[in-house]
Amino acid sequence: MSESVNIDLPECKCPGCGMELPGQMASTFCPKCLLKAGLGTQFDIEPEESTVAPRSSKSSKGLPQPGELFGHYQMIRLLGQGGMGVVYEAEDLESGRRIALKILGQALDSPDARKRFLREGQLAASINHPNSVYVFGTEEIGGTPVIAMELMVGGTLQDRLIKDGPLSVAQAVDSVLQIIAGLEAARKVGILHRDIKPSNCFIDSDGTVKIGDFGLSISTVVRTESNVTEAAALFGTPAYSSPEQLRGDELSVRSDIYSVGVMLYQLLTGRMPFEAANVVQLLATVLERRAESPAKWRPEIPKGLGRVVLRCLEKDAGDRFASYDKLREALLPYGSSAPGLATPGVRFLAGCIDVSLPIPFCSFGAQFFESRSWLLVSTLTFWTIILSYYCLFEGILGAGAGKALFGLRTVNRVGNPPGLMRAFLRAVIFVGVSMVGIDVVGVLVSDHIGNKVIEGLIAICVYFVLLALTFVPARKSNGFLGLHDFGSRTRVMLKSSMVTRPGLPSKDEQTPNTETSVRIGPYHVLGKVGETDGGEILLGYDARLLRKVWIRKLPLGTPSLGGEVRNRARAGRLRWLNDKRTEVEAWDAYEALSGRPLSNLLSEQQSWERVRFWLLDLAEELHAAQKSDSIPVMKLDHLWITDDGHAKLLDFPAPGAVLAISASEENPPVSPPASHEFLYVVAASALCGPALGMREAKRMSVALPIALHARNLLEKIRREISPQEVANQLRPLLGKIATISRARRLALIMGGLWFPIFLPLSLVFMKDEDGSSLAHMEMLWFVRLFWKYAISVVVVPCLISALLFRGGALMHGLGIVLVTKDGKLASRGRVLWRNLLAWLPLMLLPRLAVLLGLLIGLEQATSVLLPLLAILTIVSSILPGRSLQDRLAGTFPVPR
Repeated sequence: MSESVNIDLPECKCPGCGMELPGQMASTFCPKCLLKAGLGTQFDIEPEESTVAPRSSKSSKGLPQPGELFGHYQMIRLLGQGGMGVVYEAEDLESGRRIALKILGQALDSPDARKRFLREGQLAASINHPNSVYVFGTEEIGGTPVIAMELMVGGTLQDRLIKDGPLSVAQAVDSVLQIIAGLEAARKVGILHRDIKPSNCFIDSDGTVKIGDFGLSISTVVRTESNVTEAAALFGTPAYSSPEQLRGDELSVRSDIYSVGVMLYQLLTGRMPFEAANVVQLLATVLERRAESPAKWRPEIPKGLGRVVLRCLEKDAGDRFASYDKLREALLPYGSSAPGLATPGVRFLAGCIDVSLPIPFCSFGAQFFESRSWLLVSTLTFWTIILSYYCLFEGILGAGAGKALFGLRTVNRVGNPPGLMRAFLRAVIFVGVSMVGIDVVGVLVSDHIGNKVIEGLIAICVYFVLLALTFVPARKSNGFLGLHDFGSRTRVMLKSSMVTRPGLPSKDEQTPNTETSVRIGPYHVLGKVGETDGGEILLGYDARLLRKVWIRKLPLGTPSLGGEVRNRARAGRLRWLNDKRTEVEAWDAYEALSGRPLSNLLSEQQSWERVRFWLLDLAEELHAAQKSDSIPVMKLDHLWITDDGHAKLLDFPAPGAVLAISASEENPPVSPPASHEFLYVVAASALCGPALGMREAKRMSVALPIALHARNLLEKIRREISPQEVANQLRPLLGKIATISRARRLALIMGGLWFPIFLPLSLVFMKDEDGSSLAHMEMLWFVRLFWKYAISVVVVPCLISALLFRGGALMHGLGIVLVTKDGKLASRGRVLWRNLLAWLPLMLLPRLAVLLGLLIGLEQATSVLLPLLAILTIVSSILPGRSLQDRLAGTFPVPR
């Protein structure tokens, strides 16, 4: 890291109070005055639009007035003003673009202030993200620095707070989730914002929230400015600043997370977490006092969300969330896309595992007591263990082993873990019914059977049947609530999974050397990146904003682009920057994109996990283009995929695109394709591998083992639905699993083996009538009982279930279906064969034990075969893509 550069300036006085200032703060305010200014919002928004005044060249006050000309900008109205400058809505007369123009305030007009002001433009310009305000350029007009930015017509979150009061829980969380997405993009390029607050969060016309105003930001990569140049840079806005920022300590992303927590607190309650009558009291409060829960001011705020906010506001930075990813994961359950209710099938399977775990421990504990007290001791031991299990895991963490395995969590009616008392009541109701039933059955059958092993098997069957009966009142209309849910006022939700957009591998790029490069307009030419119709595309570098651009050279006489292209700021299109049309040159400059052309990715099959995000981007862009009557060129070689996984449509062939259309496309259609045809071609080409022609794509279905919901959507697109409908149907699919992971395959295998293997083996720890251990009956149980009862009680019902559900009740409950290589549902015959293969090792195990026992003894045979079965289970779960039985049967498990 380079050393700081200090600028020696003469001493002067604070224009606010007359206090002597050191040279590095020349022509600015003292810390006290800056703190007073910082306590307010960044901009004081005018309630009404200013009246346009007659045009003139300058104002008597030094700053332009609405209606005046300022350089090549026509000032339209004042948007706001604050400590660092004044912001206007303006029209760039050279480009015809409406922008927000930020002008350095006269009170801060010093060489050091100009340097920092222009540095703000450089830092903000290095961030290109849908949730960050875009910077078009910086310059000096008559010696006054200005920054031209994207115009956000929806105001700020501060405006919304003033107008409507506190936001709903979902609105506040959704806004903050968008802001941290923009802040994460800034962090990736090495930038800390340091001044996060509602007045710096802007709302676009479509409701998108974007972070802006990087005036106090610092680069964590290279620092060429003074580390502490003025009190404003040190403190930011004190009410939103972290304790370490107020102390002047070294900052990290956790400092910005603190500010996010303050803002979320304010959005939820309309209040600040720390309030005081003056600056000194405020600083002392922020540094010393812990914040009160936002639920104190608004009781309907979920306690879990309150804990998230308070964790952001921890005094010690190490106690806060370590990253934006961790914060996002904690906030997701409280947003508008919160997870849904779990279905009874998945809940029952998870519950079977949860209630099964204590049984071996109960049996093991009971063997230390006399046989006549076995039933009482076993019952008490069972209740103690299982109630402790539920209270600790579900009450505090929200999920035991079974629910964690199936991606579920238990919550109270406001979305928090139920707590010890509710978890205790829930377990008593859930397990109590089954335990009473087991006792009744035990009394009825004990005098007639006289065999503890058989009695144990019967008890286990009764136990699970009665557990299933607790779900009798479950209906979709009541949220699938069982008896234990109603009694404890709890419910089981799908655990929210953080849906991240898969990106492409990116390369670290060095700052280019521009000393010897040729210039086009204000840009240094770094090289040629591709050909285009009628010209070429060059890679340029903006030395003022420190970012790369694409320069599209055009034939002389080419007319300028229309206003729609110049003002276009949609995430799915390339952003135009400026142009030049003269007798000797004609070019347009665009933002330079990271990533690569889609056509260059088509040599390999892309996963549905990636393609669904690309389709959503394109569907949203095509819908917006239809509304604005600006339909783009819909060709595969006009598509670009960025490093962060976004799809963009270009107005020209993508630089460096290599496209090989299928040979069957001999006569391409004369008319442009419909939007649904283009979306289907993109999806089919990306999923299947090579680029497809339009006619070929229309005739074929995507013959791949992909998620069933993906296949159904693609068929709808092929049959023709609008881009808006595509986007509406895609959004909820982003929360669904795209592929069957190894963990889910392990859950499937464990769920299938838990009952027939683990529970019966727990009977080994039981005692017979005379108090002797039943360990010696292990092999007899395998040979005599398992072969007779397990096949009829477990295997046969599972095979029947496989025929009924094309895979089995377990797979149906987990949302998994079996398909063939071409993506079609597997036939019932193939599914039956696949399940026979899955159960075959278990069915052969007793006979193999007998045969091997003749050679090495039964106990030794058992010690060999059981580990072998465990190894087969592990191998099936860790194989890539699918298990052994799927490979042998030619089936593929995919999400429903």
